[in-house]
Amino acid sequence: MSDFQDDVQLDTSQIDDARGGGRFGGIPGGGYTVGGGGLGVLIAAIVGLLFGVNVLGGGVGLGSLSGLDDLTTGTPSADNAALAADCRTGADADRREDCRIVGYVNSIQRFWTTELGARGIRYVPAKTTFFTGQVRTGCGPATSDTGPFYCPVDKHVYIDLGFFNDLRT
Repeated sequence: MSDFQDDVQLDTSQIDDARGGGRFGGIPGGGYTVGGGGLGVLIAAIVGLLFGVNVLGGGVGLGSLSGLDDLTTGTPSADNAALAADCRTGADADRREDCRIVGYVNSIQRFWTTELGARGIRYVPAKTTFFTGQVRTGCGPATSDTGPFYCPVDKHVYIDLGFFNDLRT
């Protein structure tokens, strides 16, 4: 497992926590800006960080990410009050899996912002949605059987954290 610096601050605003509430529907109506393109890399990097493997194979080129754009989607935000209260620091990320994923998402988003920014490409961090059981997305309904995935329609990454338990067992 990763060892986060205890005093590092976690940013839960990059996460929509829709676990257990059943009220998150992924239905157009709200709206905020998210980044496009390359988010399959985010999923692969999270899985790689969790299991200590390089799932990208080192062959990721920036050419495929050059089409990053801004897009306003209609995916409403979930209530993050509990996640924000529980996941404040790196010490929390060392203790809790959901906080650890928040730390990974923060790190990956910061990497792409810096890396692409150095090449003059603007990257807008995308939301990651935690869900339990099932969720409605811009790509249609999904269940925990789907595993972590990226939906190009609403430009969100969706993760049922139970998926990682399934991988371990």
